[in-house]
Amino acid sequence: MNKATKAFRRGSIRIKSFAAGHHDLNLIISDLKQVKVTAKAYMEAQETAMKDMAKWASKEHNKAIFGSFNHILQLSKLWTEVQTDFLDELNKFRSQFDGILEAEQVVDAAKTKLVNLQDKEQKLTKDLKKTDVRTTLTGVREIKQKIDETRQSIKTTQDEISERLIENESMKVIRVKKGLSRLSESYLNLAKKSEVIFIAQKGITDMLPNTERMDRNGLQDVRQAGDEQAKYIVKRADERLKQYKMRLSPYRPEAPLSSNSDSPPPYSAVTSTNFSFSSPQLQISYRPTHEYDLPPGELMEQDILGAVGGIRVSNF
Repeated sequence: MNKATKAFRRGSIRIKSFAAGHHDLNLIISDLKQVKVTAKAYMEAQETAMKDMAKWASKEHNKAIFGSFNHILQLSKLWTEVQTDFLDELNKFRSQFDGILEAEQVVDAAKTKLVNLQDKEQKLTKDLKKTDVRTTLTGVREIKQKIDETRQSIKTTQDEISERLIENESMKVIRVKKGLSRLSESYLNLAKKSEVIFIAQKGITDMLPNTERMDRNGLQDVRQAGDEQAKYIVKRADERLKQYKMRLSPYRPEAPLSSNSDSPPPYSAVTSTNFSFSSPQLQISYRPTHEYDLPPGELMEQDILGAVGGIRVSNF
C-alpha cells in the first residue's frame, strides 16, 4: 500500500469516528484488516511465482531442474495451506477488537439514554413549575409521577453504566490476553510448520547435482539424484503438517519435543557429486534447537556437510 492510499484510509477512519467515536479502536480494526489483505496478497504472489517457475522448469530439457521443481511445487501448495490457516487466525485476533468496540458502543447507547432521560426530567420539572391554579390536582400528580419514574430510570441507567464500565475493563483484559496469546501461538505454529516445509525444500534442493566440474556432454544427461528420497521428504512433510492440524496443541516451552513429535521431515544435506542412495528409508534424528552444529574439521571430508538445525541423516 502506498503512502497516499494509507493516508486516505486512515483519514476516512478519523472522519467516521467524529460522530461515532472510538477512533483508535476503529483504526486498529482497519489496520488488522489491512494486515490480512497484505498477507493474502503476499501469499498469492508467492504461489504465482512458484507456479511460473514450475512451468518454466517443465519446458526445460534439464531433467534435474524439472524433477526438483516438481517436488518443490508440492511443498509450495502445502505452504499456501499453512498461510491460509494463519490468515484465519488473523481474523480471529481482529474479532477480539470487534468485541471490545461492540461493548463500548453498548455503553455509548446507555450514556445517550441517560442524557435523554435527564433532558426529560428537566422538561417535566419546568412543566411542574408552570402549573397554575387552572391545573387540576390530577394533572399535577401525573407530572410528579412522571418525574419520579424518570428519576428512577436515571438511577437505573447510571447503575447500568457503572456496571458495564467495570465489566468492559475486565473484558478488555480478557480479550486482549486471549487474542495475543492465540496470535502468539499461531505465529509459533507458523514458524514450526514453515520449518517443516523449508527444511524439506532444502533437502530436495541439496539433491541437485553439482555440475561445476562436468563437461558439456555430461550436462546433457544431468538429472536429479534421489527421486525416491525427494518423494519421501515431501510425504513426510505432508504427514507432519497433518499432525499439527489434528492436534492443535498449545505451545509449551517447558515441554521439549520428542523425536516422534513435531519434528521436520528428513532431508539429506549433500554437497558432493556422489548422489547414490542405498535405500529410500532414512533414519532421522532431530533436536528442536536454534543452534547449528557442524561436524568437526577433521571429519568434514567423510561426514555429511551442511548440517542445519541439528539434523543428522544416515541410511540403514
